[in-house]
Amino acid sequence: MAGNIGGTVYVSVNGRTFRCAATCNVKPLKKTREGAVGMGGGAGYTETPRKPSASLELFMEAGMKVSDLDFTGAVVTIEQDNGRTFIFTDAYTIGDVELDTSTGKVPIEIEGEDCTEQ
Repeated sequence: MAGNIGGTVYVSVNGRTFRCAATCNVKPLKKTREGAVGMGGGAGYTETPRKPSASLELFMEAGMKVSDLDFTGAVVTIEQDNGRTFIFTDAYTIGDVELDTSTGKVPIEIEGEDCTEQ
């Protein structure tokens, strides 16, 4: 049976809702894997720890400031309209927070100490 697998995304930071533009990519796991290959062929894989993260593109709406998206110690909730929800705790922005004045979009990247998928 077919159903909604993606689409509309809602983002909130410490309870304040932001409108997501077109892009939202979530990496909720605390590890990444890479294949290990030697001269004799495949040897398995290695795992490297990493922090859960997300790349978002948000709209800068009236009343907002760029500094509103420069946060630390936040709870960030990313919710899809199909009910899938990711909750980042002790989250913070990484890299630069930059407004594209021609589109009103602000791409940001976040990391968190933990991410729970519901």
